[in-house]
Amino acid sequence: MYQKFLQKLRSFSGQDFDINNEGSLIHLPLRQYTALNQLAIELAKEWSFWAPSVLGEAEEGNKSPVTGNALNLLYSNSNFKGVAPGKPGNPKVGGDLGTPSFVVIESNFPNSGEPYQTVTIFGAEQSDRAAFAEALPAGAIQVE
Repeated sequence: MYQKFLQKLRSFSGQDFDINNEGSLIHLPLRQYTALNQLAIELAKEWSFWAPSVLGEAEEGNKSPVTGNALNLLYSNSNFKGVAPGKPGNPKVGGDLGTPSFVVIESNFPNSGEPYQTVTIFGAEQSDRAAFAEALPAGAIQVE
């Protein structure tokens, strides 16, 4: 995915660099390197907007193979997802406007092996958060 991002970045910027050798970027003139860096930062800030057009739509869309089981569970169940204006949710698990989520989910994509998710639940003893932990897929490893 990173190579594809670099390929699109090269196309958008008009800068010539080797997408298979990140080290080639530091050999660009300072002004070009700085402009390229700024473009990459701006693209990263707007990930949800540009990712489908740059990287293509995920074949599975918004299904578990793409989002992962934990994130799918969090977002698909109003007992767990955060409160959004005019939509049901649970501020004790997914948070609310001005209150961050009590659940942090990190997707991990190792170079070898299967992707996995790390789920951190702050204050996991709270009943709604404990219910989220219990609803995680069978085989989830829980560390206290």
